[in-house]
Amino acid sequence: MKIEMPSIKNKELKYRFLLLDLLYLCLTYIWIFLLPLSGDEFTISKNLHESFLQHLPFHITSNPTLIRLTNFITCYCVMVTIYFITRELTSGPWWLGSLSAVVFMAHPILNPQISHPIFSKSLLDLLFGLTSVYAILRGKKQKLALILALILAPLSIYFSPYNTMLILCALILSIPNEKSQNIYFYLVSMVLLLVSGITIYMSKEKFSFIVDIFPNFSLLVYPIGWLKESQSLYKSSSIYPLVSNLAILATFGLLAYLLRNFSVLPLLIVITLLLSITPQPYSDLSYPLKNTHLVYPLVFFTITLAHICGIIQTLPKWNSPIVKLTTLLCIIMILFQFYLHFEKGYTIYKERKIVAKLMEKVESLKCKNILLLPAKIEYRWSSINIYSSAYLLKEKYPNLEYTLHPVGKIENPDYFFFSIFWKNIIKDPLTFRITSPNTQKIKIENYQPPLYFYKNLNTLPKLLVISDEGKIEICIQLKENITNKCVFIWDQKKTGLMEIKDNGTQSSQI
Repeated sequence: MKIEMPSIKNKELKYRFLLLDLLYLCLTYIWIFLLPLSGDEFTISKNLHESFLQHLPFHITSNPTLIRLTNFITCYCVMVTIYFITRELTSGPWWLGSLSAVVFMAHPILNPQISHPIFSKSLLDLLFGLTSVYAILRGKKQKLALILALILAPLSIYFSPYNTMLILCALILSIPNEKSQNIYFYLVSMVLLLVSGITIYMSKEKFSFIVDIFPNFSLLVYPIGWLKESQSLYKSSSIYPLVSNLAILATFGLLAYLLRNFSVLPLLIVITLLLSITPQPYSDLSYPLKNTHLVYPLVFFTITLAHICGIIQTLPKWNSPIVKLTTLLCIIMILFQFYLHFEKGYTIYKERKIVAKLMEKVESLKCKNILLLPAKIEYRWSSINIYSSAYLLKEKYPNLEYTLHPVGKIENPDYFFFSIFWKNIIKDPLTFRITSPNTQKIKIENYQPPLYFYKNLNTLPKLLVISDEGKIEICIQLKENITNKCVFIWDQKKTGLMEIKDNGTQSSQI
C-alpha cells in the first residue's frame, strides 16, 4: 500500500522540513557548547591531543568546542540521510522523514556522540553506511546511483566492517519493489552481496551474534530499558529473557499483520537482524549512554516508527491525532535531553566544588602525596572523576605541588557504607571494609590513569578486593613508602570526600 503524496508544493515542504530538523537539533544540543569540560571529558580531550593531534600544525583542531561542533554537523548530515531514506522507503509525505530524523537525534544514546570532546567515529561510520544505503535504494531508478553505490559501499565497509550489515539491510529493503528494478540493479546487488560475504568472513571476530535481543531492543524503547526496576525484574529469573524475546518477535509479527502492509515486514526483519548481529557482545544496561553500537538499529527503528505513523494517518479520523501524538513524542524526548544536560552540568559543578575543597585542604595540611579512594565514581547518567578534574584545575593552584595516587573506581554506588581498620601504614596495607545490603550493587575496579598523567605507574598503590558474605573488604598495598601523605575516602552518604587521619579516625567532610 502506497501513501498518497501531498498535493501542495513538495519541494518547498522538503526544504522546510530540513530547516526545521536543523532547528530542532540546535534547540536540543546548543546547550552543550556552554558546558565546561568535566574530568572524564578532560581525559578524553587530553588523550586525543596526546595521541595524534599534537603532530598537526594547528592545535586548534583539538579544541573541544570545535570537536563538538563537528559532531553536531555530522549528526545533522546523518539526519538528512535518514530523512531521504525514509522518503525512499515509505513514499509518504515529507513529515515522515522529519519525524524519523528528529526521533533519531533526540534519542538519549546520541547524547555522548555529540557532547563528548572527541570526534564521533560511530556517527562518521554511520554516515558513510547510510549514504551507501540511500545510493542502493535510489539505484532501483537511477543508474548513476548504482555507480555511486559501487563506489561508496566498499569505502564504507573499509572504514567500518560493520557497515556490511547496512549494505545487507539495503538489499533486503529493496526486495518489495522488485518490479521497478532492472538487470543492472541485480548485477550490482550480486557484487555487493559478494563483497559483504567476504567482509563478514574475514572480519567475523568483529561481529557478535546475540540470541537475547531484548536488552538491545529495550534500550531503544525507553523507559523499558532505562528503568532500574524493569532491569531488576528482567535479571531476576531465567524465564524473563525467553518470554521477553518471544514477546518482541510476536509484537513484530502482529504489527505486520494488523497494518496489512508488506513494506513494514522487511523493516522489522532488518531491525531484528541488527539487534541480533552487533559489534559488541552485550549491552550495558547499567549505563545506557555507553551503548553506542545501538545507533545502527536505532536508524531503522525510527524509520519503521515513521512508516507506521504514515500508515495510521491514512486511516479515517487519524489524520490529525497521529501528527499531534508524534509531536508530543518528540517534545518528551527533547525534554529528556534537557534533563541529561542538566545532570551533566550539575555533576560538573559538584565535581569542581569537591576538587576545590580538596585543594584547600591539601594546602592547609601541606600534603605532597594524596591518596584518593576512589579516583572516580560512576553513576547511571554521569560520573565524578576527581583524579582527572584535579589535573584539569591544577592551573588554578600554581603554588601547590602534589602527586595524586588514585585507588580504584566505584560503579553503581547505591549504598556505600564503610568502616576503617588502620594498622601500621608502612608495614601493613590500608584496609577499608565496605558493607552493603546488596554487595552486587557495588562494583569496585582498579583505576589506571593515563600515562600522561602519571609517568611511573609502578609506584601506584595496588588494590586488592576481597568479597565475603554481606561485605567487601578493600586492601590497599602501597608499593613504596610514601611520605607526607594525606588519605581521602569518598563518603557516599554525604556525597563528598572525607579525610582519614593517621590514627584511623575520620575527620569532618571537606
